Amino acid sequence: MRDMLRRVIRSLVIAFLGAAALLGFSAPMSAQHAATEPQTKPAVDIVLTAAQPMARIPVQAEVWKEKRTSLAISIVKIKNPRDSSFSIEVFLEPQSNNGAAAKPSTASAEIGVLGVYPTGQTGSYRLEASAALRRVLESGADANHLCLRLELRRIHPKDSQAGLEVTLSTPQWLPAN
Repeated sequence: MRDMLRRVIRSLVIAFLGAAALLGFSAPMSAQHAATEPQTKPAVDIVLTAAQPMARIPVQAEVWKEKRTSLAISIVKIKNPRDSSFSIEVFLEPQSNNGAAAKPSTASAEIGVLGVYPTGQTGSYRLEASAALRRVLESGADANHLCLRLELRRIHPKDSQAGLEVTLSTPQWLPAN
């Protein structure tokens, strides 16, 4: 009986190792195949710091055509060694054809503010951008050339933001609720 149990265990181990080897050999081929397929959305996180407190992200014209005016943003990681109070302001603004921000005289509109409390707490936020879109378009901007501006702001002017690093997921545009 003991011999039989050993044989069964040995057979199971061999089968497991064989399956693992097969999976190991097929994984790189699958990864290589996936890399050649087109990406539908960027998977790049946005990092805001005291040295680089602003990020601009182009908004595709399809977003407005599909009436996706609800913006979902997640704060996925926070490094805040001084426990500084901060917020992230979110704006919609025109951009020039080359992707840079348009002239300062052109109107931008605040979509909302991500208030982070406690200061190390990650989380997900949802903002409605339809009013900001309306204000930007009323200023004469072209809906095909808009960008999202994310800006890290300190709450208390005397607080140092040294070492502060906030990582955001790529914003997603969803249909309005």
